[in-house]
Amino acid sequence: MAPLIGLFLASLVIQAAITDKLAGPDPGHGLRQQGKGGGLASALFHVKNPVMTSLIIILVSALAIAALIGLNAWMGGWTPSRVESLEAAVTRLRQDLLSFEPADGVMAKDQRAAIILEKNTGRIGLVVAQGDILVTRLITPSEISKAEIDDTVLALRFRDFTFPDTKFAFDDAEAAAKWLERLTGDIEIHDRPS
Repeated sequence: MAPLIGLFLASLVIQAAITDKLAGPDPGHGLRQQGKGGGLASALFHVKNPVMTSLIIILVSALAIAALIGLNAWMGGWTPSRVESLEAAVTRLRQDLLSFEPADGVMAKDQRAAIILEKNTGRIGLVVAQGDILVTRLITPSEISKAEIDDTVLALRFRDFTFPDTKFAFDDAEAAAKWLERLTGDIEIHDRPS
């Protein structure tokens, strides 16, 4: 929806610029009467039908936006981020949270997330890939509102609405159950009241 709104606003700006060029000091004397040359710009400025002018503007804007999207994809702008290793996750947590001291940790099988416990505090360091960046959080078990296991996947929902639900895929169900117990302290209760 946002790209369509942007396209519409861009077309209005371009249309206003073209309308200003056509009007000039005397609306009866457009660019053609002033002896300007031909070409695409001249053709755009001399379309008599305002609906046709708007359609041309929208088409050119859409092509320009598609070209920018294609250039972004070609340059690798949509390459999703990954947590390269547990050490990289610890380094990222230490950059964002200066006093963080890591204890045990685990990476998701798909390298999209890592869980690292903090020494002597009971807090949990999370590194999660969101788009092309890595998001870090330091939370306590009480900030987990829901934790579920589905086969080898541990799904966590947090009380922090700005942090999305996160899924950690493990190699086996036993590892997922172990980390659920470590994160929540209770393997039987999977839902906590909000």
